[in-house]
Amino acid sequence: MPVDASARAFDGLVIALALLALYVVLGQSTFYKVDGQALLELSNAGVVTHAYHTFYLALLRGLRALGEPLGVSVYRTACLLSALGTALGVLLMHRATAVLGHNRAVCNLVTLAFGLAPGVVFFASVVEVHGPFLPFAGLAALALARAARSLRWSWALLAGLGLALAYLAHPSGALMGALLPALAWSAANHAWPFRHVRWFALVTSCVLAAASAFATIAVMPTLLRQLAGLNVDPSVSSGFLMNFGTGKLLDPWLTVRTLGLEWLVPALPVSLVACVGVCVPRVRTGAILLMVGVLPYILAGQLMLAGYTERGAYALPTIWPTALVAMLLLAHRRRVALAVLAAAATFAIWQVKDHDRPERARSFVAGVTQIARGAPIFLVAGDEHDYAARAMYLPTTPQFFLGTIVGNSADTIRAALPKFDADVARMHDGGFVVLVTEAARRNLEIASETKQWTLSTDPLVRVAAPGAAPLLQHLLTTYRLTPVQAVGFSGYLLERREPK
Repeated sequence: MPVDASARAFDGLVIALALLALYVVLGQSTFYKVDGQALLELSNAGVVTHAYHTFYLALLRGLRALGEPLGVSVYRTACLLSALGTALGVLLMHRATAVLGHNRAVCNLVTLAFGLAPGVVFFASVVEVHGPFLPFAGLAALALARAARSLRWSWALLAGLGLALAYLAHPSGALMGALLPALAWSAANHAWPFRHVRWFALVTSCVLAAASAFATIAVMPTLLRQLAGLNVDPSVSSGFLMNFGTGKLLDPWLTVRTLGLEWLVPALPVSLVACVGVCVPRVRTGAILLMVGVLPYILAGQLMLAGYTERGAYALPTIWPTALVAMLLLAHRRRVALAVLAAAATFAIWQVKDHDRPERARSFVAGVTQIARGAPIFLVAGDEHDYAARAMYLPTTPQFFLGTIVGNSADTIRAALPKFDADVARMHDGGFVVLVTEAARRNLEIASETKQWTLSTDPLVRVAAPGAAPLLQHLLTTYRLTPVQAVGFSGYLLERREPK
């Protein structure tokens, strides 16, 4: 290996390890919305495949097998998976930058700008799929970099396979093909003006990469289902676009809002530098091609999110070419580049600390523990905050989460009540303190009237709850609900009424 190539590889490893340490230190004690909770629930149930996040649960199971003998909780293991996945993605993005032909300094600046971007740091520190997705995005980036540098049909076809792999990890991975023209500019810019690029070869590479990706995407999920028995069907994610995005695509103000919240802010301040590049002749073409590559992500986010924000979750791969354009613009202004990196790191850390507010969960658990007085606990939980507190701090505590139950029909609920009573009786006989949270009773009462259960408040997600009314009636007639409160917990002791 040439000395410069060896040095660049060492640089990438050092940067990735340093950022891994940062991500682990910043690991949050707060769930981000409810997707992470749902993923942990699936993992605890022994599920190892997910319809459109193909690899996440299997990776989590593997890491749990290493962590559980050491006493590491499932929640903290999932946080570590996000940190490890992001750091590996950073390492692969460093290598992809080198493949494009950039020198050692540019490779390091681009990698740091990517790894310190607020959106990247945030998802490296929470339980979510987006950090573990980045290694697959990094492999796709490597293949795209080879295709961009060579403009050969063989690498274009291989890039399509990389896109398909990223798509299996997260459906947004298929959109990375839109970044190929900007990467081709980046590969050419270091050596010769972009006007000398073989335009026909570039267009051909884009077409071949897209064709290869679509062909693989059409076949691979079916093969995984039939040959490996995996429940894989990333195409179901398109249903979200249709369900949430009806009538949203033609809203220009929503497009601007999505652009700001899902790309500009998660990549600050690098994204601002890239926008300035439109006014600088030396990088103008690259900046424009970057905007073209970002546009599909913004439109997909506009359809998917319909006004909500996801902190750039779906557009994380676009931060890499954004960093490329920005750092090529600042290549001869190293002090300015370092100031941009410092600003990115500062904003990223502030954003994590601003979101990470574990006090509510900790006070909830302190109250539960005080009420139980050392006895084992059985929790009847009612909202995402109840679930989060238990998942983080009482992971071995058995739980009955009403949000997953009340969606059943009234007849189904009535038929299941004898088993519920038997489970509660067994808990009482075993010395358990059975607690119903305030949120559980409140949401049951509201859902009994409205027939709607609030699964999440951010974003606001409500589901039909036809089973709420018979469940509430049964609890009130069969059990005595004694109010209890301690520290941050408010709820009720659930005790069987004595027969008259």
